[in-house]
Amino acid sequence: MLFRLVTGSPKARHIIVSLTTVGPVGDRLVENGFNVVALEINAFSFLYKFLYLVKLIIKEKPDVVQTWMYHSDLIGGIAAKIAGVKNIIWNIRNTEIPQKALSRTGLIIRVCAVLSTFIPNKIICCAYSALHKHHELGYSRVKMLVIPNGYYMTYGANANKRNEIRSSLGVADDVLLIGAVGRYDYLKGYDLLISSASIFSRQYLGKFAFICVGKGVDEENLELMEILNSVELQKRFILMGERSNLEAIYSAMDFYCLSSRSEGFPNVVAEAMLCGLPCVVTDVGDASRMIDHTGIVVDPKNAQSLAVGLLQMANLSYENRKTLGDLARRRIIENYEIMEIIKQYFSVYKLEGVDKS
Repeated sequence: MLFRLVTGSPKARHIIVSLTTVGPVGDRLVENGFNVVALEINAFSFLYKFLYLVKLIIKEKPDVVQTWMYHSDLIGGIAAKIAGVKNIIWNIRNTEIPQKALSRTGLIIRVCAVLSTFIPNKIICCAYSALHKHHELGYSRVKMLVIPNGYYMTYGANANKRNEIRSSLGVADDVLLIGAVGRYDYLKGYDLLISSASIFSRQYLGKFAFICVGKGVDEENLELMEILNSVELQKRFILMGERSNLEAIYSAMDFYCLSSRSEGFPNVVAEAMLCGLPCVVTDVGDASRMIDHTGIVVDPKNAQSLAVGLLQMANLSYENRKTLGDLARRRIIENYEIMEIIKQYFSVYKLEGVDKS
């Protein structure tokens, strides 16, 4: 979303500062002609790099400093305040605290909650669930608002890619292919997905397979393979690992499944919907708000409930799933078009003389 925000507003001058390395998003920004500064902060260089950041902000005299996620909200927010910036905007991208309360990130979140009254002018949350959760944690409610993620409407399914991907995987056209995308992480609920697939496999009468994509979602993941082997589903799961051609892979799917235990605004659901896929989602983050009447919402952390949702979607006719998929794509187009989302960001920035179109 940060990449889309920056590249979608080229008439503003952007300087992107990473507290760590340039990273893959930074590489893409550099390729597109944007200035990316990597501080590579660590425990030994923190003070020096922090002072460098303050000096950089003073030198550049930005109209607005937009920080992105907890560490940047804290470090970038304080640095901008010291540098005299009048317009500091925080951004919250998560609903749940990603680590334990007494972890470093948990402590930073609680410090940010205290400083939220003094440092930022506004706090942009990517989801209503994120807003409510962080208000409960003590963040200043009067400064918080929701701007969801935005997407380019050119993203979409491709019949040729569907055939190409299925052919490369040896998946026939009459096989129901259920998709899931996300890194291997407890919060993404792959164990929940596999448990529900086990229930599903005993009740669904047709041919089916699950296709899973994400970092660590491959046959080298011994923990994942042990879970699959325990329910004898290893032949029903296609594990693709981390891939860049997600648009093509979505095209090969018949419907999408989100099995997460926690989310903010799940990009993967919006991407699947843009590819005309109806979705079965756990009721986490803003997932139910996103799909509205175009898919099926189930109780989170409940394999039986997820299995029922998968069966309901699988037993629909092709025509009914196609209708839901068309409605899903239309919902993203009507509510989450990237340029409209960028306008909302610039409305918060209150910049004069910057073309927001």
